[in-house]
Amino acid sequence: MAIDRKFETIQTAPDDPQGKAKCERFFLTVNEMFLASLPGYAPKGHSDVQGVLTLEQLEQRFKNWLVSDYPVRTHSEINMGPKARWEDFPFVPRMPDNSEQLDLLLLTVAKTRRVRRDGIRFSGLRYFDVSLSGYIGEDVTIRYDPRDLGFIHVYSENVLVCRAACFELSRKTVSLKEVQHARNH
Repeated sequence: MAIDRKFETIQTAPDDPQGKAKCERFFLTVNEMFLASLPGYAPKGHSDVQGVLTLEQLEQRFKNWLVSDYPVRTHSEINMGPKARWEDFPFVPRMPDNSEQLDLLLLTVAKTRRVRRDGIRFSGLRYFDVSLSGYIGEDVTIRYDPRDLGFIHVYSENVLVCRAACFELSRKTVSLKEVQHARNH
């Protein structure tokens, strides 16, 4: 993952801010500015509080806070909000070469799977596309969106082979004739 995103990882022990102070500080900010204001918040040592938000409600509130509230709130050290600071800083982030590479980066970590006659097995599901017929017995790399397991992206030697479907989740069908045609090629 770090190689794909072109950065170096720093391995440290949990709860040790050395080397990852910015990450630790962000999570402290989330705890103090966001979580503490929610109904059902239970600080460390208070286990008698009942949760009142669903996961979807928590996710929506966090998105709203992260996009609307946090970026414009004035920071005590820099006397401006993080958004204003970002816009004032003359930094241009390194962008992917094209939109396909950007999509790749936004999907989860790459995993290796072997192509079988009936497709690729991942997370207890079977994925298939006629393009996989030429890769039977080979190891390929898959990437996926954990929020939508209906499809996975299949790569061979960092080249996109196909977007394989899980028929149970996507309601897509492939005829036997299409499979035979792909195998012959």
